[in-house]
Amino acid sequence: RIKQNLDLTRQLTGIEEKNVPWAPPLCIRWQFLYLDALRLENEKRLPRLLDAEKALARLPYRAISKDRSTLVMIEQLYQEITSQLFKQKKYSAALLFSEKGKKKIVQALAPSYRFAIEERQEYFNEIKTYTKQLSYLDTEDAEALLDEYHEFMEMVEEDDPELADLVSPNVPSVEFLQSLLRKDEIFLKLQRLGNDILVWKISREKISSGRITGDKIFFQLVRKIAENTAKKADIEALSQKLIVPLRDAIGSAKSIMLLAQGRLEFLPWAALQLNGKNLV
Repeated sequence: RIKQNLDLTRQLTGIEEKNVPWAPPLCIRWQFLYLDALRLENEKRLPRLLDAEKALARLPYRAISKDRSTLVMIEQLYQEITSQLFKQKKYSAALLFSEKGKKKIVQALAPSYRFAIEERQEYFNEIKTYTKQLSYLDTEDAEALLDEYHEFMEMVEEDDPELADLVSPNVPSVEFLQSLLRKDEIFLKLQRLGNDILVWKISREKISSGRITGDKIFFQLVRKIAENTAKKADIEALSQKLIVPLRDAIGSAKSIMLLAQGRLEFLPWAALQLNGKNLV
């Protein structure tokens, strides 16, 4: 009905209708790009997923909705990118996007900060102003605002790198992590994707990876142990399925920095066994 009235008004006033393609608002454009990527197959999907991530990462701090459906979509976006890069054996990039996804969720759910340092609080208030303005600007003005926001964040990075790190989507590089490791120390990350556990092993010299294929019994053991309903036999069984495949990755390391995501985080890692001995 409204469209008919608009068409009639154009005819009466002699205004010609312009065929201007519709574009989603910048704050949700990443969602359209992500959904578009899902309909693509093979080598065409990853570039479109990266376009969606780029559009998401460009938004100001906490400019995304905190509703469950949006957070799930963010999680799925980064999981899909991680999976695609892992399949291509681009392990450093896969780890980077895995961590970026986790940081994005944490930022969305974080409470509103109050800083004791006055200058830092002023910077933070200005960042929140950009976020508020974005929600009611049209596309052209929103583009200009985002350009201005990133110029502003470059200044924040120079004056207060800790605040910039807190609100930016960026995460430390693999090279930076390697620089923190001692010679006999390794970093292990485990993340579940579908029925697999992706494993990254990082030492000072290199990054390698592996994949542990799970099954129904495996994930039942993980759930029971995470919920404190497991028995000693369950821990022994999980050790065989999870720790034994990591034997080569662990090697002769004297120290292990372990990062496990999801339910894996709540496993009693110290009690899991390797070669008949507790891991810790």
